[in-house]
Amino acid sequence: MMKKVNWANIVGWVVAIACIFGIIGYNAHQSEKQATTGKQKVYAVLPLSGISTAVGEQAKKTMDIYMETNHPDFDIVFVDNQSQPSVALTALLAKTVNEQKPIVISLATAMTSAILSGISKDAFVFGNYVTEIEGKNHNYQLLTGELEEVMQPIKKYLVTSAFQKIAIVYIENEFGLLEVKYLQRNIRPNQEISAIIPLPQKAMDTRIEALKLVENNPDVICVLGIPTVGYTNIIKSLREQGYKGTIIADYAFSNPHVPKILGDAANDVITVTTITDTNATLAPKQQQIKSNLENKGLRPYILPIQIWDTLDLIQYTLKNDLPFSQETYTKMGKWNGISGEVIFPGEGHSLYPFVLVQYKDGEFVLLKE
Repeated sequence: MMKKVNWANIVGWVVAIACIFGIIGYNAHQSEKQATTGKQKVYAVLPLSGISTAVGEQAKKTMDIYMETNHPDFDIVFVDNQSQPSVALTALLAKTVNEQKPIVISLATAMTSAILSGISKDAFVFGNYVTEIEGKNHNYQLLTGELEEVMQPIKKYLVTSAFQKIAIVYIENEFGLLEVKYLQRNIRPNQEISAIIPLPQKAMDTRIEALKLVENNPDVICVLGIPTVGYTNIIKSLREQGYKGTIIADYAFSNPHVPKILGDAANDVITVTTITDTNATLAPKQQQIKSNLENKGLRPYILPIQIWDTLDLIQYTLKNDLPFSQETYTKMGKWNGISGEVIFPGEGHSLYPFVLVQYKDGEFVLLKE
């Protein structure tokens, strides 16, 4: 049975990542396309200014590359949410004042939540959401996966290992707390969570927390939560305090900014990402898209890959004159995404493929779960 909590929702920005993303759309048939260009408009609500600008720029660049490569049956209109949920809805409504059912791409759970709070009930939503979508009266489809999928490789690695003492440090936000609760529920009966230490999102000096963790002498330390300043600083501090054990970070570590900021401290950290961001041999189509992104200066990690998959799904829906509805995707059952098979089990949920990796000298190396 599906868990009520969506991972999609938890994802927050992936640099801030959390992150991870959504699309709001409508029953888009060929007859509903814009008369001016003959193409449907898709509104991309992105953080193009403010604290999460780096994420917005990566998303916009991915969309630009997709448009140049595929020439789809839609145009993208960019809307700046200024990295603020309070701006996301008002900025979108100002742009779409003459449209009853706009298609919208929205990054991050808080932004999608804000948009859902005021968007037309006729809209269709592919997106992230931190909590259960209230009322169930929206048409929506989550694309970024569920909590089970993104944490499963980490859980499996922990429970099949010889680790006895597990320490956790997490960023103080809903994202991190839900991950903590997930691990508490899923470790082996003979494993012990020996320490749980919360960390402010903007924690600059994390030496005291790192020292507490090291003195606890755990077999493994799990770093959870949106990758803010505190997220990177605690990993640095653990290395500086001489911790030689295993560090497991959640999927937010896969954002290219995190290993770059950490430098040598990133080596040997275990995390999850998509198959395209590893040293694995890929299928021709996967390799082509990976190379295309890399040639334009983008690492093919979770955010660009899931944006690409989403744009592909929009194009498929338009091309085949299908309505944007839960019923459409439930009938499809699955989607052949860039990173593998995405399952649509119904009720707006999706199961996305993730793999366990270890960061080694600038690349993610596949690990056996």
